[in-house]
Amino acid sequence: MAYLTRWRLQLGAQMLTSTNSSVAQIAAKVGYESEASFNRAFKREFSLPPAKFRLESKSLGRHAPAHEQQSLAVSHLHLKLSSAIEDMTLATGAFGLLLVTARIWSPILARPQ
Repeated sequence: MAYLTRWRLQLGAQMLTSTNSSVAQIAAKVGYESEASFNRAFKREFSLPPAKFRLESKSLGRHAPAHEQQSLAVSHLHLKLSSAIEDMTLATGAFGLLLVTARIWSPILARPQ
């Protein structure tokens, strides 16, 4: 169930940045019965309400230097990795989490800055 929720919210986030559809229209397209429930779930997942997410994403995409755009991409990747790690924690326990975390972060941290 959590996977499906995240997938629907990811679709919503993509639509917020790539279309001019209203938040209510996007909520309906990704399967939410109300704009309010989409707003609550979206804010829980991305720490921003959908309208603010759209504004910040479009603003950064248009006006930010390349390093800030990359930072936004890294932030979204971090959110995805955090969710994946949370799911894996339930499945593998503490020892498995340690192994998974080391595997995910070691190539990222090894890159030159």
